[in-house]
Amino acid sequence: MPKHQIIRDVGQSLLGVLRSELSAAKSKAKAYLAPPTGELLKKNAPCLVLYLYDLRPSFEVRTNENWHLEEEVTD
Repeated sequence: MPKHQIIRDVGQSLLGVLRSELSAAKSKAKAYLAPPTGELLKKNAPCLVLYLYDLRPSFEVRTNENWHLEEEVTD
């Protein structure tokens, strides 16, 4: 899976959760998945802006853990 697709999928999943929470709280704010710009914030206030700019796996393994890490690449 290409990295940009993973970021998109994670972003869409988080956006769905945030929108559900805002709806459950009966908030007037809306959630957006977009780069935070002044124009976006002015036009859509009140709002919550989710912007994922860097998403990567953590390969940190503690010395007392025995993990085998591998990256799967699929088409």
